Amino acid sequence: MNLSMLLAELDIGKEYLAIAIAGQEAVVRCQARAAHTGKWGLDGPAIAAIEQALELHDQQVEIATQAQMSAAVREMHRRAANPEYVMRLEKEERKTECHPQS
Repeated sequence: MNLSMLLAELDIGKEYLAIAIAGQEAVVRCQARAAHTGKWGLDGPAIAAIEQALELHDQQVEIATQAQMSAAVREMHRRAANPEYVMRLEKEERKTECHPQS
């Protein structure tokens, strides 16, 4: 999901960035559920979001150059290594869990 989102940010399927973000959010919900219940599982909307995001990823990989793929992977690792970035995302997720949107 991360790679698909980053490829969209690099203008490879940019118009589908919302699909990549929805897939990423679905994965985060799954992780939160596992942390809370000890069980891994996807809700219905998450299954659909991940399916669409994986289809997007496959299409992006077909058209991306090796240089673009390498740039996206480097950025993915850079962001993952940045505690401030990761903590901000986790904080946003906890806020969403505490105050679910209707």
